Amino acid sequence: MWLRILISLILVQYLNAECDVCQTNRAACHSQNTYSICINGEASKKVITCPTNYVCTGGKYICYPESHNDPICKPVVDLNAYCNAIGKATSYENKDDPTCKSFIYCYENGSTGQLLGRIYQCSNPNKPYFNGVECDAVKPDSCT
Repeated sequence: MWLRILISLILVQYLNAECDVCQTNRAACHSQNTYSICINGEASKKVITCPTNYVCTGGKYICYPESHNDPICKPVVDLNAYCNAIGKATSYENKDDPTCKSFIYCYENGSTGQLLGRIYQCSNPNKPYFNGVECDAVKPDSCT
């Protein structure tokens, strides 16, 4: 039970005030790499995913390479702490991605043995959705 509480606290939703807010570029970033176009100051229901290795920003073109830009929605989640709390190297659902096109991958650091975490995209166009175990062709019912 305590592990569930700890994981729930670690998986706090994005708390950045810029998330889900229509920016001057007429888009609202919902996560590090998803956004919706804004119409009359309101985010549309259609969630769009940035290309692989791009992040959603407040910039003119919305998505920019992650290697040179910070996402406008920064998670409060410490992925390394999340993975260590779970204690198992494997893939997990990214609760902050309503499109289910990304997942949290926990892996062991070979030199320290500590678990580290990273968010990955389902990059195969034939299997774009993470189903809780792997990337799949079928979109889970809970995804937008």
